[in-house]
Amino acid sequence: MLFRGLLLAVLLLGGMCGVARGQVVQLPTTHSFSVGTTVSVPDGGAVQLGGVSRSYESSSDFGIPGLGGLPVAGRLFRNRGISRGVERSGAWATATIHDLRAMDEATLQLAARQRAGRAVDPTIERRAAFLTQHIGRSAGSAASGSRR
Repeated sequence: MLFRGLLLAVLLLGGMCGVARGQVVQLPTTHSFSVGTTVSVPDGGAVQLGGVSRSYESSSDFGIPGLGGLPVAGRLFRNRGISRGVERSGAWATATIHDLRAMDEATLQLAARQRAGRAVDPTIERRAAFLTQHIGRSAGSAASGSRR
């Protein structure tokens, strides 16, 4: 009798304490692959490094047991489903070359032209000041084409 009372007390306390119940979480199915290679790609070009292709096919039969097996009328009581598909994934590399020296020179030339016309864009002025301070180029040297 003491055991039954103790068991009942534990069950009651377990329900009152908010014991967590198991919860099932479905995680997504993932597939991955990797490619290790060296390629030469021109500016603006792209190359496919590799890929994976998977195909699948499945079929399902549904019907009323007994009636679906009748010779002629059975088609009215059954259903067949067929599923086919292809999954493809691949890895691509695209190359874009940025000539930072030419971009710096263009920024300095634009700043020099804006100063001459007295209409100064603050963004271009900040970029030109940064280039002059940190790289050692000035708007005058960019306009004349000389480099330090």
